[in-house]
Amino acid sequence: SSSPSSPSSLPLSSSSSLEIQHIEGPSYYSPRDVAIALSHLCCNSDKDDNDDNNNNNNNKKKKKKKKKKKTITVDAVPREKWRDTFLLYGMSPGAAQSYTNMTEATVDGNVELPNKDAPPVKGNTTIELYLSNAMKE
Repeated sequence: SSSPSSPSSLPLSSSSSLEIQHIEGPSYYSPRDVAIALSHLCCNSDKDDNDDNNNNNNNKKKKKKKKKKKTITVDAVPREKWRDTFLLYGMSPGAAQSYTNMTEATVDGNVELPNKDAPPVKGNTTIELYLSNAMKE
């Protein structure tokens, strides 16, 4: 059987017939790329903070306030502090340990990909679109 062309075309199945799928976004991105996208989305866009005050019919010009330019930077957490950092973010001890284990496996390249001969299923949601939508929630 051929690999689905997008994550949305993956069949939904019951828990009794689970199959691991290798799913990726449309392109590779680094932690720095995520920081740049967040900087743009949350810190460097124009925002009209006066919409509520200017929604009357008096033809006043809307004033746009420009946010101060800021940059989000990547701050690497040393491996020996991963678990404690996850705990600081509010994870339970079990979740922090599991996430530490997953992070170690990913960083060390010890993740076993399913069906190594098949290409990954590529999605079409960019990191910018994902973050933009997540920030709206």
